[in-house]
Parts: sequence; C-alpha cells; structure tokens
Amino acid sequence: MKRINFNDGWKVWKDDDPFELVFHVPEDAVETDLPYDAMFHEEQKPQAVNGGSTGNIDGGEYKYYKKFFVPEDLRGGHVMLQFEGIYRYGSVFVNQSKVGESPFGYTDFTVTADDYLKYGEENEILVTVKCGTKNSRWYSGAGIYRDVSILQGGCIYVRPYGLRMTTLHLDEEGALVEIAAVIQNDGMHADTVDVKIILEDAKGKTAAENTYKVRLNSRSSVNFRKNVYVDNARLWDEEHPDLYTVKMEISDDTGVLDESCITGGIRTLSVDSRRYLCDRKPPPGFLLS
Repeated sequence: MKRINFNDGWKVWKDDDPFELVFHVPEDAVETDLPYDAMFHEEQKPQAVNGGSTGNIDGGEYKYYKKFFVPEDLRGGHVMLQFEGIYRYGSVFVNQSKVGESPFGYTDFTVTADDYLKYGEENEILVTVKCGTKNSRWYSGAGIYRDVSILQGGCIYVRPYGLRMTTLHLDEEGALVEIAAVIQNDGMHADTVDVKIILEDAKGKTAAENTYKVRLNSRSSVNFRKNVYVDNARLWDEEHPDLYTVKMEISDDTGVLDESCITGGIRTLSVDSRRYLCDRKPPPGFLLS
C-alpha cells in the first residue's frame, strides 16, 4: 500500500472535560506537527501522584485534531490510518464516528477508515488519549509520540504487518527462507494475480526472484507462504550485520495492484540445556549456567 506521512497540521489540547457532549476545538489549542508529547508540557510539581517515577509530572487526557482532504478517486479503494505509538489509551474518530482504539501504549496499530470518509471533501480526525496519573515506573510521555501515516491501496493489497521472512535452514551453499504474507481481496469479484518475490542484498543486487500464480476469492484473504533458496547467502551477525530487502509485487492483467517490502537478516537461533547458538556457533561471551 502507498504510505503518506500524516504528521503535519494537527491541533492539540488538554481535555479538561472528558464528558462533554458536544465536540469543539478550543481557541487555545496548540498547532503542531507530530510527534507531540503532551505530557512534556505539563507542570512539574513535587506533589505529583506518580512522584519521581515520571519526573514529578502527571499525565492527563488530551485530544488531537486535524482536517484533511480525501480525493474522489480513492472511492472504492482502501484507506487505513497507521499509528506507530499512542500513550496510553487511544481512541480514533473519523468524522465523529469511532473507527478504532488501542489500550497499549507501546504498540503500533492501524484502523480502517473507508466507510467513514467523505470523498471529494474535507474530513475530520480526532484522537482522544487517556494517560492517567499513576500508570508508569518511568517517564512515559503522553499522546501521539510517534509517526502517523495514511495507507492507500486498491481492493487487492498486502495487509500491513503481513509480510515476513523466516530463515528455515542454512548450509555451506546458501540459505532456505520462507516468505509469508497475508493478501487481501476486498473486491466483489475473484481474481488470479501474479505475486512476484524479489530478495536484494545490501548492494541492491538480486539474490533471488520468483513469480507465483495466486487465486483470490472475493471478500477474502490468502495466507501466502513460499520457500525461497538464496545462493551464497550473507548471514547476519554482530560483526557483519548484512541485511536483505524482500519486495513483494502483486499484479494482474491491468497492471501492478500493490507493492510491499521489508528488510531483515538471514540467521538461525537455537538453544539447548548447554548452549545458545547463532548461525550454528556460540556468540562471543555468551554462556548458559
């Protein structure tokens, strides 16, 4: 899916009345770009409930607001919002309808906005954050403290977080890896697509390339899994952290439908009652007792 940075042009304020029935943006709302740690701007005081654990600063409840335009040509596709970090309990509203939430302050998450958007018009997004006071043993911050992105795609796409590479076996000639992904078809018709897998080394040289036919039923997903052999694979270790880029391209007779990529190292890890092995050898200075 196409990723667009969504950090610019937000308004933030402390929510002194979380039970208000009519939503409005106060005149003293702070205009800012994300990330924005709202807790950092609170008063530091010795009587803070959390004490020195959070630097004598208590968090509260905050609201983040933004207007954004959605082009008409996105109608019928797929639009998601990705939040890489909200501390602590975040709820997301699009045009005053709740589209998702996350109670975990240190995990990223996505929400699907398709059914709530006004295409060809201005839209509103509101994120409410409940941090609370005695909630951490260290300074946690509060609010949207990492990047926000819009993910745009058509009816057929690779689900966010769905593309993975796993090392299955190593030998002297190379490595066998598994490429896995969740491919979604939100359309009303089935389709047969070409799924191209390309592995590139750190210099951009193609290490492996294969194309597979995959049938996608309507309104369903496919757990794609294929094994790929990489000749003369360069292994990741603490002295030579070689990385590979995995690219997935989905296409049909009309052209490219979606693209996704990840970066990762090729290595194996194993442990028994006597030792821990990385790529079949013990890492320096590591002992089990």
